[in-house]
Amino acid sequence: MKLALGTVQFGLAYGAFNRNGQVTESETANILERAKAAGINLLDTAHAYGNSESVLGSLDAASRFRVVTKLPALNDDLANRATELFSESLRRLRVQRVYGLLLHRAADLLGPNADDIWKKLQDQRERGFVQRIGFSAYGPTEALEVLRRYPVELIQLPLNVFDTRHIDSGLLEICKSRGIEVHARSIFLQGFAIGNPAELVGHLAKYRDVLERFQARCRDLKLTPMQAALRFALDLPQVDQVVIGVESCKQLEEILTATRAEPLPTSAFKDLNSDDLALVDPSLWAAKA
Repeated sequence: MKLALGTVQFGLAYGAFNRNGQVTESETANILERAKAAGINLLDTAHAYGNSESVLGSLDAASRFRVVTKLPALNDDLANRATELFSESLRRLRVQRVYGLLLHRAADLLGPNADDIWKKLQDQRERGFVQRIGFSAYGPTEALEVLRRYPVELIQLPLNVFDTRHIDSGLLEICKSRGIEVHARSIFLQGFAIGNPAELVGHLAKYRDVLERFQARCRDLKLTPMQAALRFALDLPQVDQVVIGVESCKQLEEILTATRAEPLPTSAFKDLNSDDLALVDPSLWAAKA
């Protein structure tokens, strides 16, 4: 199963299009049970996702799924605590080891503490606490520079019909040639891709025409926006896992159903690609609201 389950909503009321707040622990248990039954075998979490790791730990999720977690942004004060922070994540998850450990910020491998941070990641892998180490990317420039410096084994990056920067830069091909595992996130662009153009507010309202054109293309292809967004990422051969987040079992069921759509070529939405960071980088949305 190429789908992986993101868990930020289990620890925070996350997402610009989130209407239900943080997922309850009982609903989280239901989601995990349905995900496992569907063949999903990987969970994506992070030290910075509120109490997500603790919720997963209380539900013994790591006994049923592979887990990837992330260290928080390691400023000068936290760089020396990288090992301690990872140990905290293991305690919260109630496990002795995880599948993947990522830096939440690629810039940590470009700053003055980069070599020391990388050595700490390597040490955790060599001691058997993690299988693959790497980082979470936000843009291709930083990601490519990190790949020039370190033998990364796992990378997570944003990828959707509007944001193909990591494809266009050649980064995905580089990862494939080096055997670097790629996890794609933000395939719905926090819900923008499957939203109602008429309900867009704040600075996103100026992108109504972008969303309308995408949805019109979906109708031409006889696909729902959810089907199109999913197939776009799932059909990329360089992508190993597609991370999706849900707020309920109902949403997960809708996504599982949508994955059954027929494959489509990447070029189907090529004219909708955008380099406008105000649209494709959700971390900027709050500042522009």
